Amino acid sequence: MSEKSHSELDQELAHALAGERAHTLPTILLIADIERGETFVEAGFSTIWDYLRRVHRQSDTMIHYRVTCARAVNRFPQVIEFLRDGRLCMTTLAELMKIMNESNCDALLAEALGKSKRDAEKIVAREKPKAVPKDVTRTVAPTFPGKWTPELPASAPAAQQPVQTEVLTESLARKHMTIDREYEELLKAAHAALSHKMPGAAELDIIKEGFRAIIKQDEKRKGSSTSPARTRSPPTVTSRNRFSASYGSATKVNASGRRKMVESAVPPIAFNSITNKTAERAGSALRKT
Repeated sequence: MSEKSHSELDQELAHALAGERAHTLPTILLIADIERGETFVEAGFSTIWDYLRRVHRQSDTMIHYRVTCARAVNRFPQVIEFLRDGRLCMTTLAELMKIMNESNCDALLAEALGKSKRDAEKIVAREKPKAVPKDVTRTVAPTFPGKWTPELPASAPAAQQPVQTEVLTESLARKHMTIDREYEELLKAAHAALSHKMPGAAELDIIKEGFRAIIKQDEKRKGSSTSPARTRSPPTVTSRNRFSASYGSATKVNASGRRKMVESAVPPIAFNSITNKTAERAGSALRKT
């Protein structure tokens, strides 16, 4: 483990990222020159794609991003400065190229500067929305004993399967995910539990309701842990708790709640007699009325 401080590591990382960016742009510019002059034909290749894959051992993913950005450089030279200073990355530019033209180039670049690929996908979906498909459920065909079936790789649990997100419009996206039997059972039980509150609710509405319940429970837990502890208020000073039952002394309670033993001005017997006389007067007054 490195013994360098975070500040030192942060500076080295910034330098490495700047160097990576400095190498990325020259690579794109060289590919743009080769694409523009079609010099790959002299090397015996019909496309720049085959040239980069077979000669320079580039992956299809990297070829896609670099060639797309190289074509953007040839068509829209203003993107060079944004690529150089890092305000525009390859993946974002490659996504924008699906809808970019001479009339909307400046506006799209101004909106996409500093944005991620996902943000660029939303911009593209806004300008060129896809049709929202209906719900589709695909079931994998089971294998039957006694019949020959092609060997299939062992499937990982549903939770470990990749989830793909396809942006349809600016506000809609479609997720492709693998579910298991437990998910179906939980969904069925949740649908039944919400049948009175949300009759006929769609699957998405039920999932959202579950998310809201989780968030509400978490906020309640955080609120209870941060609430101040309750403090006991001082006892109220009344005639009942001013005097104790011990003869010749009394417990006096001041406004701050402190108790102090003092000599009783009225002995307990006299105090009890006064209390009894007061009760007798009240009773006779009620009888007269």
